[in-house]
Amino acid sequence: NISVGGFIICVFCISIVFISSSQG
Repeated sequence: NISVGGFIICVFCISIVFISSSQG
């Protein structure tokens, strides 16, 4: 089982990478 905290951190990191690559 993946912990909720770990899952949120993964989503947060992926979102930052996606947004940064999309902007620039």
